[in-house]
Amino acid sequence: MCQSLIFLEKGCVADSLVNEVVESQETKCYHLFQDLPSITKKHLNMDKAHKPNKRMKTRKINTH
Repeated sequence: MCQSLIFLEKGCVADSLVNEVVESQETKCYHLFQDLPSITKKHLNMDKAHKPNKRMKTRKINTH
């Protein structure tokens, strides 16, 4: 038997910016939308359109 969970996430824009800084180990400053990393632009556009980010997790459940 499998169980599927769907998580609706908020704060993806901030998370993607934090991940960018942590991975690069550099201070970054973005002044223009087109300068943002592509994943951040994607999350920002989803936020502006009021579309939540969905993350699905599936796990097997032992029924013994």
